[in-house]
Amino acid sequence: MVALVAAGAMHLFDQRATDARVLEVQAADAAQLADVEERSARQSIELQGQLASCELERHHAALPVVGESTVDATVELATGATTIGRGTACRVELDWNADPIEGCRALVRCGDTFLYGGVGTGHFDCTVDDHGLVRGQDANPTAEGGDPRLVVDREAQRLTVSDDDPTWSVTLAVVF
Repeated sequence: MVALVAAGAMHLFDQRATDARVLEVQAADAAQLADVEERSARQSIELQGQLASCELERHHAALPVVGESTVDATVELATGATTIGRGTACRVELDWNADPIEGCRALVRCGDTFLYGGVGTGHFDCTVDDHGLVRGQDANPTAEGGDPRLVVDREAQRLTVSDDDPTWSVTLAVVF
């Protein structure tokens, strides 16, 4: 009887050892599966990002309205702390793109004075139709003497640049 109990105990220990090895293999398989799923998820996210980038580039390439224009303008009204007077000759350079990400850019110079734009500046939100820039406005002018406000209106043939520190405003008559 002792031999039978000893054999049963040995069988029980052997079964537990076998069960433990099976659990170890299953745990290793689960870890490998988790790694594969994580890599797959990362690759899927990367592919989605590449696809979105390609779609954005395709969208940009399909946009028909991109342009630039350099026009002469004349000061129609000047108020506040400005040395520019009515009748001063100005030069306006505009670049536009129908894509809201690209937006528009302007450089406005009257005589020797730059009113708006410069190296790395002069960007503003704009609306563009099949004929070019319709209207635009710098939605985020910098306070305290930074970028002034800019409002462009093709229909009214006006471009206004103004600032609050110090307060001044210059409106140009522009033929777009």
